[in-house]
Amino acid sequence: MKSIFSKVILIIIPVFTVLLFTCDNGFLRDLVEEKVAGPSIGDFYINGPSAPPTNTTSVTLYMSADNAFEMRFLNEGDVWTGWETYSDSRSWTLLSGDGLKTVYAEFRDEGYHVISASDSIYLDTSTPGGLFNINNNGTYSTTGPVSLNMNLSDTDEMRFSNDNANWTSWVPYNTSYSWDLTNATYGGTATNGNKTVYGEFRTVALTVIPLTDDIIFDDTPPVINSPIIINGGAVTTTNNLADLTYDVTDAFADVEMRFSNNNSLWSLWEVYASTKTGWDMTSATYGGSGGGGDKDVYAVFRDPAGNTTSVMSDTITYDGTAPVGSIIIANGNAGTTTTTVDLTLSATDDYSGVAQMQFSNNGSSWSPLEPYSTSKTGWNLASATYGGTSVQGTKWVYVRYTDNFGNLSSACSDTIVYDTTGPSITNAVLTISNITLDSFQVNWAAASDTYSGPVEYRVLYSTGNNLTTLGDADLEGIGGRVLASNWGATGSPIIITGLTAGTQYYVNVFARDSLNNRSMYTSNSATTLIYKFVMVGDSGYSAYTLDGGLSWISTTSGVAVTLYGVAYGHEFGTSTRVIAVGASGTMIRSDDQGATWAALTSGTANNLLSVVGGTNTDWVASDMNGNLLYSWTNGASWTSVNVSTNKFNRVEYDPTRNRFVAIGDMGGFAYSTDRGATWITSAVGGGNNVFLKDIAVNKTNGTYVAAGYNDMIPGGIIYRSTDGGTTWTNVYYNATGEYFYVVCTNNVNNYTASQTSGKYMFNSSDSGLTWAQGTYIETTLYGGDVNQYGIWLIVGSSNRVYRSTDGLTFSKPSTLPTGTFRDVVPIE
Repeated sequence: MKSIFSKVILIIIPVFTVLLFTCDNGFLRDLVEEKVAGPSIGDFYINGPSAPPTNTTSVTLYMSADNAFEMRFLNEGDVWTGWETYSDSRSWTLLSGDGLKTVYAEFRDEGYHVISASDSIYLDTSTPGGLFNINNNGTYSTTGPVSLNMNLSDTDEMRFSNDNANWTSWVPYNTSYSWDLTNATYGGTATNGNKTVYGEFRTVALTVIPLTDDIIFDDTPPVINSPIIINGGAVTTTNNLADLTYDVTDAFADVEMRFSNNNSLWSLWEVYASTKTGWDMTSATYGGSGGGGDKDVYAVFRDPAGNTTSVMSDTITYDGTAPVGSIIIANGNAGTTTTTVDLTLSATDDYSGVAQMQFSNNGSSWSPLEPYSTSKTGWNLASATYGGTSVQGTKWVYVRYTDNFGNLSSACSDTIVYDTTGPSITNAVLTISNITLDSFQVNWAAASDTYSGPVEYRVLYSTGNNLTTLGDADLEGIGGRVLASNWGATGSPIIITGLTAGTQYYVNVFARDSLNNRSMYTSNSATTLIYKFVMVGDSGYSAYTLDGGLSWISTTSGVAVTLYGVAYGHEFGTSTRVIAVGASGTMIRSDDQGATWAALTSGTANNLLSVVGGTNTDWVASDMNGNLLYSWTNGASWTSVNVSTNKFNRVEYDPTRNRFVAIGDMGGFAYSTDRGATWITSAVGGGNNVFLKDIAVNKTNGTYVAAGYNDMIPGGIIYRSTDGGTTWTNVYYNATGEYFYVVCTNNVNNYTASQTSGKYMFNSSDSGLTWAQGTYIETTLYGGDVNQYGIWLIVGSSNRVYRSTDGLTFSKPSTLPTGTFRDVVPIE
């Protein structure tokens, strides 16, 4: 690269003031001309003309300036030196830092005439550095031509040699260069072996760094000293796994080898060994196939450079396939009750044919070989000579076959269960649970069978105690025995349905194994529940049901007035008394759960609207004039307390807070914590326009839900309180004009409310917070309740009783009593 420089010559002519004296004019002219003629520049160079870039900051300045008396210098970006006596050369130090450097000079004569000059030179102090390799760090090359790969910094030119003596010309730097390891011009030879390539790299300032790399040049394949031989040269074999021998060497490095059964599909390359044991001549992965016949094995070898030998091969005749057969015991039956069985046999051989067979009961003690046949009769499963025993359980029979060349098949087998014992029942006790009006659940511990499972079960029930012997399992329809579940693997539990309420049933479970050996459990019995409710209504009507409202038994109440409310004392206390209240202060009691009634004295002539029992013998009733009556004598005597000017339509008991509560017209709400003696009142929903007809108290979480109507809107409303009536939230409003009347709860999360005048049932499944519309009702409903089994009954006018098991979907029983019914209570 040529140096980069520039010259700048400035001629400065100072202005002199000439004073004329009286003298010769010619002398003055000569003096002025001598002073005006200043220095002139011939040359100014750094390191001489056309100097190359420098790799050091120490340089020499060369000058040629006529008439120069002094000189000074400046590095670009620095300050001037002081004036010094002129000289044709001078040592100089450039400023550090690679790049183009400019030096400025000024020369002056004795008359201080100044002329300037400059020159530039490129400073490069870097040293080449980086990577140099052959074929991207390759270890071997099978050809002389290779690729040289470079990744160096600060490099301007490069050259190469095979012997570090004969070099190429300098060429511009590049990241790759085609090279011939064998090129004699640069010291190469065609001899196989290690080859070194020398490289030199220099910068623009001619700084040179040498680098080398080695590679093995090998273009000669391994030498085959002995070809491949299978099993030492044997002609035939009965083993598909062969041992291979050969002899192959290479002058420079280790050899690799691979094998094939068809000269197409090859094994992976592996390190050379003088033998290859256990080669599978039938492996399809490497082109082999099963069955007898000639088998070829191919081999090829290579050195690390990739030079491969020609393919070698050898052949051997293979017959190693034994017969393939099967056995079936007793025509495939799952079990047997005798140890003597017949065998069905089958075998094939793909080369020489099936010749003989032999048998065993344990796979190790074998009968003598006998001619092959497709059947064998009378084989003894218990023969100890051939490994059998008389113990019950799974029995095995093994068979193996030979072909005409003596290849023995592996054993094939079949099993059969020898069993004469029924299933084992370790816990014969039946458990009857979830008893309802018409169903119950039967649970039993699973039976087991050691020999011939799976166990199947059969369930029967009866009203008579006649399921106590194994033979009873087959007598369904006889003696009142009813089949509940036929033989099947489905075990405990089962639910028996369609039963009659209040009836004792006997049940038993029978078990059998797959051979029909049977066992049975111990019979047990249970009596279906009675879902009893008591109902009262107009004209002194009273009735009770034993089946959850499906049918009713009318009773004589002894009164002819409307009975508005009924309650059962055993719900919270120890009393089993039922009390009903009605018009004109009427109050009656039943001590036999509604079957018969006797009159009580209420002490008032007002219409009594509702009644409820509390703990022990406490009762509270309400009348239409805002009075609340209480009894601490199980209804024998009553005390009336005037609490409001408006009537209380419903009273309830809150066991979570041990208090009575009442709800009524004009938003009236009251509660008593002293057994009904005194009451604390408040108003729900603003009071005057809110008429509350019913209240439900959740006996589990203490939530109150009250229902009625608002005559200002108008429409049905439902209020909810979770703090015992201190605060109320209007959770539902229906603008149809029909008010809500009946509210009851199952004491979990479900509430049911109904509209009067024949509209819809409503249900809440989140403890009264939200409500969904359910079944349409075509008549007015007055009262309702739900028992502990989830049976809901709602009663009303026009012979109406509605029944539900979910509190939302209601239907009428097929048998209905006659009359208008005001209230109903479960007997639990």
